[in-house]
Amino acid sequence: MITWGVKVNEYGNAYLDEQGEFVKLPDQGVADSVWAEMVAYAKSKNLKAGDYKKLNLPFENKLWGQPREIRERMVKGVEDFVHELLTQVFHAQDTAPLAIEAILKAETFDLGPKASG
Repeated sequence: MITWGVKVNEYGNAYLDEQGEFVKLPDQGVADSVWAEMVAYAKSKNLKAGDYKKLNLPFENKLWGQPREIRERMVKGVEDFVHELLTQVFHAQDTAPLAIEAILKAETFDLGPKASG
């Protein structure tokens, strides 16, 4: 959703308008012309909002074939969202040293189960 330029809340859930359609932000994500194609395709296949993930495969070449500036803003949208999610929603800012310490102590990235039982 974020790479497409759809408006999402702090947890990444997409906003829908009064008609139940995604809210596409101007100058965000995919080019408006590609978004229009995606919406038309979804409607032709009777895809509901929760089924839009099925658009990734048929539109993969169009998504990757967009101009560099469009692809870069798609990536930047995800980067900004993840940073906000980690630092403001999950409050994980400044926790990297703790993670590094745990990995070094375990001598592996696999820290095992979080609970036992």
